Amino acid sequence: MDRVNLITADSNVDDLMTQHPATARVFVRRRMACIGCDIARFESVAEVCQVYHQPVATVLEELRQAVAEARALNAQHRRRSRNRRKMFHAEQAHRGA
Repeated sequence: MDRVNLITADSNVDDLMTQHPATARVFVRRRMACIGCDIARFESVAEVCQVYHQPVATVLEELRQAVAEARALNAQHRRRSRNRRKMFHAEQAHRGA
């Protein structure tokens, strides 16, 4: 099962932001003061949505989207780094030949 789908209304907010830093933007954009909040260690996504009068389903979708986008960017970065290393080694081999 994809870990993105494991983000649920019961997910702990602090754990979520620790495991997926990209999710912090969702809370900031929605003006939810969860970043650095001591209470976030104990609250679920559903609980903070209730406190801030936010729609749980929409927030969950935005959190999942943030994680998916961050993963896509990370994968793209890894591919580019791998390609640069291959080009570097090929160039080094060519110079040494």
